[in-house]
Amino acid sequence: MKEEKNKVLSLIERVHNSRVTYNKDDIGFGFDIYCQKLKFHYDEAYALWGLGYLNLYSLEDNIFDVSIFDHIVRYFLNNKRYDGSFGLPWDWQGQRKEEGYLITTSFVALFLQKYNSIFNDNRVNALLTKIEDYMFSLQENRNGHIYLRYSKHMNDDVLNAYAVAMLFLIINDYYENRRLVEQLLDSIQEGQDKTGGFLYMINPTRKVDIPDNYHQCFIINSLIGIRDFLLKHKLFDQKLNEIIDKGITYFINNFFDKDLYLRRHAKEPLIGKNSFHYRKAMLLRTIAKLKRKLLCQPPSRSRPNFYDYGQTLALLSSDLYRYSMFLPSVIDQSESDLNFIKEDNFYIKDMGHFFYGLIEVLTKLNKWENI
Repeated sequence: MKEEKNKVLSLIERVHNSRVTYNKDDIGFGFDIYCQKLKFHYDEAYALWGLGYLNLYSLEDNIFDVSIFDHIVRYFLNNKRYDGSFGLPWDWQGQRKEEGYLITTSFVALFLQKYNSIFNDNRVNALLTKIEDYMFSLQENRNGHIYLRYSKHMNDDVLNAYAVAMLFLIINDYYENRRLVEQLLDSIQEGQDKTGGFLYMINPTRKVDIPDNYHQCFIINSLIGIRDFLLKHKLFDQKLNEIIDKGITYFINNFFDKDLYLRRHAKEPLIGKNSFHYRKAMLLRTIAKLKRKLLCQPPSRSRPNFYDYGQTLALLSSDLYRYSMFLPSVIDQSESDLNFIKEDNFYIKDMGHFFYGLIEVLTKLNKWENI
């Protein structure tokens, strides 16, 4: 794995240097794939870059000034919503930017939690409590199904969002939040197809659900984090283990082609195979394949984004021995795509996920070397 480690180190330095060139001390400031004409301060980007730098700091591979953490914390303290939540820098699907989202808030919470465990900063204790209260305010019981709404104004039952929230809740206060996390785990299991793949949300059910890479990884990586926490405290959950194993098996089978090419979308939908929407999509895909064949072009494949690469790398790092055959391919694929990145497509949130994933791999490679 020495060659892979050198490549990972090189990629970490490249991505870090690019970020510094493009936004200097404004760690989470930049373009986004959903809003490409203007730069914004993006809460999730600050959190993911921050988590990456914290892990790098723990490795003592300091390629940056540690004052970066104070800058990120001050940003969060100054930019929280009225209820302690965090969200998008623009209005989205009828919700105003002044309101928070569960998924964004959860990533911010994970950063603040990890930062506080290292630096014991009294400034963030009150904010962590407020974030936990915000998450509890989203809790609902529907026909015996406990879930967390996506926001105070959106009732969508998004599995990946409360998977990330579960990780924060269990680490932040295991004894206080254990019951809620167990109930949410039941909901995660309810949304897991017999193949092992996870629906995007249980309510409302989509007409067609073709899973994408990084939302599947959000769930699996969060559950792995919960399992690691429980094992560290000499606790074990068989159901949790089974959900993770089924999820990883589905991911490996559906997001890697035979040549180990990483895909953005699953090869087959979990639901909707007989729907008009799915048949239309398959017809268009067939026409596109025939057209490329007639033009002697290589087959078109579902191309991943950098947030896909990042979350996939984090997943693979959970067991480098077991998934070692996939790691070089993902590293080479992302390295190739990185050659085409310039400032206007250096999407700050996506690259934050990539940066985080690279350092997760580096962390595990270093541990592997020391065994």
